[in-house]
Amino acid sequence: MKAKTARLAAVLVLVAAGWLATYGFLLAKNAVFDWIASVGSGERPDPLLYVRFVGGLALFGLGVGFIAGWVAYRDRKRRYRPTSFRHPPE
Repeated sequence: MKAKTARLAAVLVLVAAGWLATYGFLLAKNAVFDWIASVGSGERPDPLLYVRFVGGLALFGLGVGFIAGWVAYRDRKRRYRPTSFRHPPE
């Protein structure tokens, strides 16, 4: 039962990281589209669009970085890496 609980917790953490990355991507995308729409209509862009864009990129980077780190850790632990990456060149 303990292994099932640990796996469920791991899946929930990965899902949360995926949601974080998705939300960050949507924030950045909407900031860019809002900026393009405001410039195209002749209005002044909202000055907080840059903050939303940078915040979205940060959330996206954190989410993707966490998932990539988890995959790299799992591959290293199970020795899934190719032999060319196991020993650095001398």
